[in-house]
Amino acid sequence: MPSKVAGRIHAKEQQRESRDCPSNLTAMDKYFICLANSYKHGGRCLAGIEIAFNADGKHYIMRHDDGRPIWVRPISNQPDGSIPTAIAQQIKLFDVVRMTDTLPCPDKAHVEDTKYAALDCNQGHYTPSDELLKLCIDSKHQNVFYFRGKAIPAKMVDRLDYSLMLIKPEEAHAYIDEDREKSKYRMKFTYYGSHYDFPITDPVFLEAFKKEPERYANLQGVYLTLSLGLEFEGFHFKLVAAVILTEEPKIASSVTTDTSGEIEELSYMEKQKLRYP
Repeated sequence: MPSKVAGRIHAKEQQRESRDCPSNLTAMDKYFICLANSYKHGGRCLAGIEIAFNADGKHYIMRHDDGRPIWVRPISNQPDGSIPTAIAQQIKLFDVVRMTDTLPCPDKAHVEDTKYAALDCNQGHYTPSDELLKLCIDSKHQNVFYFRGKAIPAKMVDRLDYSLMLIKPEEAHAYIDEDREKSKYRMKFTYYGSHYDFPITDPVFLEAFKKEPERYANLQGVYLTLSLGLEFEGFHFKLVAAVILTEEPKIASSVTTDTSGEIEELSYMEKQKLRYP
């Protein structure tokens, strides 16, 4: 059982009025472990893995027939479905959230989209651990959202039946692309031998990364929640929606020797140029 979180505010917002949802379904409550609380236009995108409770009060992860965990993404009445920041800020990663009176509202690859009547974030909290995260990993897909590219053309998105996944990459490096005006905070990572480079939309990680970028240049024991964004200029871009660390990041020592033989410390930007020429 998760530990209860004292003093958490009960966040409510009436929903299910904008997007057409199946009308022949009975509304029901759903619970999920929050594994993403990321930027989405002017608000946030919440997502997590659905859980249920047995008679003893212990949780189990809901799964598809192929063994993958079932993801849910609460959708608001905003045109883009984003959750108001004032509500989303009350929900942290690994909180257990209850959505009341839910109705599934799949939208192309976004099969996880779910309308709700209210969000209750006072349902408990799990401590991040490898044991829990390994149960949440997508063990079926060896490519990230169909293929290795940074985005999916809108005309191809119907080929996908998922838009969220949790992975444990072989390597991961957060970096700043100074040549970009937007989406310059990025993550390069390797997954099943393929190399990827996506924007980071995790506000908590970004706040820490901006303060000490050198600490996150080589991440160990990291899990990534990956998401497929809404259509933008004919494409659905792939995003790092959450960076989950199971080890305290360390500043790697990088030195070089000048022509006089004296050792000097490389600046962070010099390290980035060497790592990503």
